Amino acid sequence: MLQFLSELLVTAAAEGLWHGFVRVARGGTAHSQGSPYDWKNDPVYKKNLQRLIERNRRFEETRE
Repeated sequence: MLQFLSELLVTAAAEGLWHGFVRVARGGTAHSQGSPYDWKNDPVYKKNLQRLIERNRRFEETRE
């Protein structure tokens, strides 16, 4: 069992190194954004923010 775990650890480390190598070979831009994220103009952010504002308003109204 100890041999199996050590082989598993070596295999996982090798896969991690391989993925790192591939990412560097591609320029490291596979999961990064080219420019800073403009969260203020994100429609999902705006929708969630409006939903939170409305929920808070209703909560405050029920507390009074």
